[in-house]
Amino acid sequence: MEALFTNDAVVLGVLMCVLGIIFYTSHQERFKRFYRFVPALFLCYFVPALLHWPLGLIAPHWYDSGLLDFASANNITIPKGLSFTQITELLE
Repeated sequence: MEALFTNDAVVLGVLMCVLGIIFYTSHQERFKRFYRFVPALFLCYFVPALLHWPLGLIAPHWYDSGLLDFASANNITIPKGLSFTQITELLE
């Protein structure tokens, strides 16, 4: 399964938005009771981890079409459906 966010700039933007929402709500009066039991710093680590696993929205590794263009220019055939690790092993 390919991740939804694979561009580094988009991933940075998503993470910045998530952290911004956490810090913004942590200073709101209506969320004070929630943040009394769940610290904001914990959410800053936990929510981005959820975006990676189990939701799979952010990938730890990925490749784009540039890799496939590079491989075809060097007469390397990469079968469709391979994961990042499998492609890395193929190119080694």
